[in-house]
Amino acid sequence: MKTNYNNGHVIDVAEMTVNEYEIAAKEWSEGSKNFEELLLYCLKNGIITKSYCTGHKENDTAFLQFELSEKIEKQLLR
Repeated sequence: MKTNYNNGHVIDVAEMTVNEYEIAAKEWSEGSKNFEELLLYCLKNGIITKSYCTGHKENDTAFLQFELSEKIEKQLLR
């Protein structure tokens, strides 16, 4: 198990356990509970993210980048 997921390196999530998903999502979310839940949903449902940012100032716009396919679109629009 890795101890630092927010290290600027690409991480192969296929090698992670569900417990690691929860740890990584919490770390990557930079304190945003909503963003943590979104990242965890993506991880648990095989939606691979490319980059993300919660914003670093109050009222900043968060973003999450991933490749959109018909399968992923259906998962996100549930």
